[in-house]
Amino acid sequence: MFRLSLSFFLILLLAGCIKSDNFSARMRVQKQKHWEIIYADSLQPDSMSLTRPTMDFELSNLKCTGNGGCNSFSANFLWNTKSMEFGQISSTKMFCGNGGSDLEAAVFGAMRNVNVAKSANGDIQMLDDKGKLRLILTPKK
Repeated sequence: MFRLSLSFFLILLLAGCIKSDNFSARMRVQKQKHWEIIYADSLQPDSMSLTRPTMDFELSNLKCTGNGGCNSFSANFLWNTKSMEFGQISSTKMFCGNGGSDLEAAVFGAMRNVNVAKSANGDIQMLDDKGKLRLILTPKK
């Protein structure tokens, strides 16, 4: 009985030490605050716009700012060990030519559907509640 209790205790202890994907992604953002968006709901920004979309995180006040491919934006976010989601997105309203409005619509639409984030190969992948990839962020150079 003692061995069974000890084994159960060790399993619980180890389970508490394992960090979720969402936590690992947040830790990555704590070290690297400035990101480029390289994928947004199946669109790849390089072919769509002259301006690559960006996202900068301010973890101290849970705010992100950036460029959606044409307009500047800001949004609050919630990010804990189990989930990640953006609040209302505010942006400037400049006219966007050269595919910029399509790209920006994809970026903002993807942000509205993000539910979880994970760190993968140095990038941050943001997924919806069904596990569909919505955004990929790579460290800004």
